[in-house]
Amino acid sequence: MPVNAPKYVQEEMQAWGEFAVEGHFRRKSPVVAVSRKYYALICKLVGAKESEVVAMNTLTVNLHLLMVSFYRPTKTRFKILIEENSFPSDKYAVDSQAQFHGFDASIAVVELKPRTGETTLRQDDIENKLKNWAIHWP
Repeated sequence: MPVNAPKYVQEEMQAWGEFAVEGHFRRKSPVVAVSRKYYALICKLVGAKESEVVAMNTLTVNLHLLMVSFYRPTKTRFKILIEENSFPSDKYAVDSQAQFHGFDASIAVVELKPRTGETTLRQDDIENKLKNWAIHWP
């Protein structure tokens, strides 16, 4: 746990107790202002105008929304590649989407781990895994 985490959690609890939902707007560091602070960076990342971008939800919710929109598995193309030891809620989102579509997550979700002695995945390893799957698809 980060050293300052208890302090920050207590500050959040106090703001929640004092302002409730109005804390999004009225507290020392309004949540709304924090998210707006990053709009320019988000716009640059996705190639959009500030009027076209909104920061919302949590990463897990956004993963679910992304997968509900784009994950269209078939009986022969259903696997999902994720890095080994990913954040538990990310893994949960991926597993639950596979299960939602009727697949066994232990088969549908494939975890790719870094090479021995390394801590991050290499792009080549990801591409090779995907190419290997493509060879076997009809």
